[in-house]
Amino acid sequence: QLRPYVQVTNDPPDFHRFLEKFKLLRHFYTSKEAVQRIAHEAVVDAAEDNIQYLELRFNPVALARVQEFPLLDVVEWVVEAVQEAERETGTRVCLILQIGRDEPLDVAEQIVDLAIDTHGATVRGIDLAGDEASYPARHFSRPFARARQAGLKITAHAGEALGADSVRETLRYLHPQRIGHGIHVVENSDVVRM
Repeated sequence: QLRPYVQVTNDPPDFHRFLEKFKLLRHFYTSKEAVQRIAHEAVVDAAEDNIQYLELRFNPVALARVQEFPLLDVVEWVVEAVQEAERETGTRVCLILQIGRDEPLDVAEQIVDLAIDTHGATVRGIDLAGDEASYPARHFSRPFARARQAGLKITAHAGEALGADSVRETLRYLHPQRIGHGIHVVENSDVVRM
């Protein structure tokens, strides 16, 4: 019965409806144990599929907001859980802290601070994701520049709901090493070459 609320099932294709599914999922992170169990099981499930290297991205705000957990606590819980799962399974795990485009800029700065403070063998980078139509990449150029200067890897979702120009803007302002999805980039061969 829960499936239609958390997965795309028979919904008409709509990017904003897809993003809405994540809001309900945030209510499942009710304790440290729940956060750690989900992180741990993600690694164990991947290891059972013979995955040798796994990058997990997560939004600390999504895990913390409902229960008002401190963001640093949530990051540390996830790091602990995946490191334990890594030892158990042998699957190498790296984490990418994700910034939601709909979050205020000061929250983006906080997530970058967390990523810088916890940067090491497990926390490797940051990501930008969410509603690219309402929240352009250029608004996040300052925190992403700080992250890049601190040695974090940069990835950003772009070209999911908008065209190739969104990918171009993301490349120009955030300088990511990786674009998430980017399916609309094929609309412009110049952007593909970029």
